[in-house]
Amino acid sequence: AYSSQGILNLGTSISITDTITSATEINLLDNLSSGIIDASSITTLTASTASANTMYDSAVTTGDGSTDGISNLGNEVIILSDSIVDASTLTSIASASTGNIHVSEVSRIQGTTDAINALYGTHTHIQGLGNESVTITDNVIEGSKLITLDGNTSGLINAESLYTITGGVQELNNLYSSTQFTGLNNENITLTDITIAPTTSSPTFDISNLNTLDGYTSGTVNTNTVTT
Repeated sequence: AYSSQGILNLGTSISITDTITSATEINLLDNLSSGIIDASSITTLTASTASANTMYDSAVTTGDGSTDGISNLGNEVIILSDSIVDASTLTSIASASTGNIHVSEVSRIQGTTDAINALYGTHTHIQGLGNESVTITDNVIEGSKLITLDGNTSGLINAESLYTITGGVQELNNLYSSTQFTGLNNENITLTDITIAPTTSSPTFDISNLNTLDGYTSGTVNTNTVTT
C-alpha cells in the first residue's frame, strides 16, 4: 500500500503481524513510513549483515518519545545469508539482539583478532561458527591471542598482515607449528621470556627452542627481556 502512488494519507503508525520476515522488507517499510513500526510480532528474520544493521540503526525504545523508527526489536532470531562478514558488523548484530544468530552460510570472517575471538567467546548466541576461515587485520599481536583463535576455528587463518608477534618461546613455537596459519614467515618476534633454561616442568626447554623459533621467521627475534 505504501509503495502505491494511488493511495494517499495512510496512517503512519504500523503494527506488523508477521512472525517471519526479512530485514529488507522491514527497512523498505521504514523508508516509506514516517511513523513508528511495531515489530513485536516478529520472531525470526532473514537478513544480510548490512540489512540487519540498517534495521537496528532505526530501532527505538517504546516510550522514549520517538516519532519515527522501529520498536520492539531485540530478541528475534536472525538467519544471516552472508558468506563473508566483518567481525565488527557481526558484533553489532549480536549486541542488538539476544536471539540466536545463525551464520551457517559464513565461510570467512575478517577483522582484528580481539573482535573475532569475541564472536566465539563473548557472543555465545551466534550459532554455526567453528569451521570458517579467518583473515586477521592486526599488525601487532600477542601470540596467546592467536593460539586462542586457532582453537576457535578449524579453518585456515590468514595472518599475513602481521608485522610483530609478542610472547614466550614455547607458545610461539606452538603457534608456528599449527597447520592452520598462513602468511607467517617474515614477521618480527618480541620475546617476553626472562629465562630460557630447563625447569622441572619443562626439562627440555633450552636454547634449542629459541633456535627453532628463529628458523620459523626471517624477521628479527628480540630477546631483550631474556636474562638467563
